[in-house]
Amino acid sequence: MPPTPKPVIAERLWRDAMHQTCHYELIQRAGTHRLRAQIERNAYDDQSFARIQRWDGAQWQGVSTWPISACASKAVSAYQRTDQDTTRHDRLLFEEDAARLVAEAWAIINTEG
Repeated sequence: MPPTPKPVIAERLWRDAMHQTCHYELIQRAGTHRLRAQIERNAYDDQSFARIQRWDGAQWQGVSTWPISACASKAVSAYQRTDQDTTRHDRLLFEEDAARLVAEAWAIINTEG
């Protein structure tokens, strides 16, 4: 069983209106591990993604990557122009995806021994 995650180290959600992209990032610590979930929702599905990484002490290493089609945040519109246009519902979709990414990372980490 994975350790209970500690409070979030960092969390942010921002929009890049020029590139019509919404970014979400969550970094949290659990046990001796530090995990980073990143979700990028672009105007194009094939340029959007979600990934989870683990800090190895020197750099972030990939654990898993998903296409946006596998994410709840696929429903977020990349065409909104400002951070103020981001709704609470949008944030909840990103948080849901991040929680699923973290759960998948723990499953993978636990099978590594």
